[in-house]
Amino acid sequence: MSPPDGDGTPTSAPVRVEPPARSGRGFRWPGVLGYRDFRLLWFGQTFALSGFWMQNVAQGWFVLELTDSPFLLGAVSAAANIPIFLLSLVGGAVADRVDRARLVVLTRSILAGLTAVIALLITLKLMTVPIFIGLATLMGVVWAFDIPARQSLIPALVPRRSIQEAMALNSAIVNGTRIVAPALAGVLVGLIDVAGVYWLTVVCYLGLVWMAAQIRPLRRAGADPDLRTTVWQDILGGLDYIRSDRLVFSLLLVSLIPSVFGLAFVPLVPVFARDILRAGTSGLGLLYGAIGAGALLGSVGVAFIGARFPRGPVLVGSGLVFSLAVVGFALVTDFGLAVLMLTAAGLSQALFQTLNNSLTLSVTPAAYQGRVMSIYMLTWGLQSVGSLLAGALADQVGAPPAVALTGAISLVFILGVTATSRPLRQLK
Repeated sequence: MSPPDGDGTPTSAPVRVEPPARSGRGFRWPGVLGYRDFRLLWFGQTFALSGFWMQNVAQGWFVLELTDSPFLLGAVSAAANIPIFLLSLVGGAVADRVDRARLVVLTRSILAGLTAVIALLITLKLMTVPIFIGLATLMGVVWAFDIPARQSLIPALVPRRSIQEAMALNSAIVNGTRIVAPALAGVLVGLIDVAGVYWLTVVCYLGLVWMAAQIRPLRRAGADPDLRTTVWQDILGGLDYIRSDRLVFSLLLVSLIPSVFGLAFVPLVPVFARDILRAGTSGLGLLYGAIGAGALLGSVGVAFIGARFPRGPVLVGSGLVFSLAVVGFALVTDFGLAVLMLTAAGLSQALFQTLNNSLTLSVTPAAYQGRVMSIYMLTWGLQSVGSLLAGALADQVGAPPAVALTGAISLVFILGVTATSRPLRQLK
């Protein structure tokens, strides 16, 4: 394989940069939406993510109604997360060997099929917890291949200079649908039942399948892998690349602990709403809404930053603000201040994570992007570990000290990585 050229793409990979698209009577799509293929992926993801968040609500409600067991509710969630943790590196290696757009079509088609099976079993009143756990596990296996393919496809659809804007827009739709879709699902469960929400999710997934099938990447995703190597050799090659590139290694490392421990407070928010803030279920909804609203603002903020500010200091600063906001949330007893702290936490965490992802993709050669993105997915499984540890500590000393400790750990870790990583400190 030839070395990467100036924009991070191996020289053997063809590049076809399209001009901003027009439609209708001279209409021009704004920003990166002017690139047809990215626009297809973005609108497709709008459908798919709406379905995902609605499915989450329907799943939680159905399992709780079926079992009346919080433990089994967590077991179904863990059944999907464990395969993602175990297979993410394999999924990343595969994404670097094949056409990522076609891989997205395949994975989303399978997910639509599995979702349809769940909807049918619920409709026929044949669903049981073991079957649900088994299907959730299968979906987790597919997610392990779907997520790195979608994330690493984005840099192939826009010029390198537009990657940060594209990642910000992608993050905005993740957080925007996270606010709207669950509320919509709550209404729809009452109108068309849980099965109806699952059938609607199938339609949403097929929307992404249809749009992804029309994508013609600007540069070849997966860029000429040596197919004589095995997937295992590709995984080791990806890990060797990460270890050899000090900036990529630092970016991945600095995101680890904030993701694992910093976000461990989220499952404990109901405890604060009920026992600390005395806000009840309506207050709980507002607290979660504050996180989502802040995250949406943070995603938009990444697009605004662009080249106006040095990205290294903004990255580190947003991570520190996130950690401090988590500590602040743990210490306040006033509901209004709690909402403010969670809004700040959501905003700074989205800014930190989106900027980190866009920086990592922009400096990583196309041939390694799938494997690098799969490393981020490892934190999904580790987030469960962080949440379990925070929950166990909360049982012993109370939720406020436990959450304050996780925020403090995140703060110290970011300062430590920044102090020891010259590439991160010098990042502009």
